Amino acid sequence: MLLRSLPLLFALLWSTGFIGARYGLPYIGPFAFLAIRLVIALLVLLVIIKCCKLKFPRLHLGYLHVFGSGLLIHVAYLGGVFYAIKSGLPVGQTAMIVGMQPILTAILVHRTHFLKILMISLLGFVGLLCVLGGWHLLVDLSGKTLLPAGIALVGITLGTIYQKNKCTQFNVVVIAFLQYLPATLVFAILAVVFERGQTIMWNGELVFALLWLALVLSIGTIVLMGYLYRKHSAAKVANFFYLAPPLALLQGKLFFGEVISGVNMVGMALVVVSLYLTSKVMRK
Repeated sequence: MLLRSLPLLFALLWSTGFIGARYGLPYIGPFAFLAIRLVIALLVLLVIIKCCKLKFPRLHLGYLHVFGSGLLIHVAYLGGVFYAIKSGLPVGQTAMIVGMQPILTAILVHRTHFLKILMISLLGFVGLLCVLGGWHLLVDLSGKTLLPAGIALVGITLGTIYQKNKCTQFNVVVIAFLQYLPATLVFAILAVVFERGQTIMWNGELVFALLWLALVLSIGTIVLMGYLYRKHSAAKVANFFYLAPPLALLQGKLFFGEVISGVNMVGMALVVVSLYLTSKVMRK
């Protein structure tokens, strides 16, 4: 029962990432935010590794695989999402673009039952559109800075596929630690180059956003994602990401009193159906 609930827990935690970004980014540059966030995560992970006496990969090639997946998942994806939101792309539209990951994953990796997986992923994407407000979003996207969000989509798709194929033999906590090392360096360099002179406005909201994203997202969710990719196919785990926007919508209703429309409810139902159908196909 606990193992079956892990995908839902993953999606629930993942859904808080967009909200955390919205809380923190008004007070800090996106690259400085991510560099500080990952430094916090690295320190906590180092303590966990030392206390649990976890072992690092023995082969140098293993480090290269983990570093490569980390640059894709964390630098390309996180950097793209945060930069897109900071540049003015609405959170919902950013989520919609990166929400195409299951479709792209199905196209790239799934040869068995390819058409079924693709159609189910498209069904989930239609549900995602309904959750985020409807087809007019596709029109509203014109004229926006879409490149960072597109980079994020490609990064999370290729990075998770690469991690699934090359890194599942390593401990998931060690993988997260090693992935953050080059990502932190890259974000620190980007912050110095592009955000020099920008003032960080320290306050309670920024500190809370940093701690939440560092501890819950960068440690809890990323470790959980690594575990799920170890146990399931890339296409199946990718479809779990469809649950994040509906769960974020429910959080908005719960914490901020936001209205959930009938179209939103239909979208949530379609997302759940797409996940159920994916699970059935993967058992065959």
